Amino acid sequence: RSWGEVVQYLGAGIAGLCNILNPGVVILGGGVIYGTNSLVDDARKVAERRMMPASLEGVTWVTAKLGEDAALTGAVLWDCAGDDSSRSGLRRLCDGEGNDND
Repeated sequence: RSWGEVVQYLGAGIAGLCNILNPGVVILGGGVIYGTNSLVDDARKVAERRMMPASLEGVTWVTAKLGEDAALTGAVLWDCAGDDSSRSGLRRLCDGEGNDND
């Protein structure tokens, strides 16, 4: 029963986002996604039943390619892309400036 609820809630959430945002691609990733064989397929079936026809048309479903490092990689890239007025310690490290304790 619990797994079925996970699938239903995930599918409903994805469908809601697709109906609002109408994306061309749905990218799923994370430990749970990579640790199961059927979650993506089962959630996709639920989502597709709940999506409006216009949202369903042309949408592509993929799993993230960065694996479990996606969140960390995204955080580093986001921080490194900031402007000079908000230079965090991580941003300075990305620029090769070392840390404040040098």
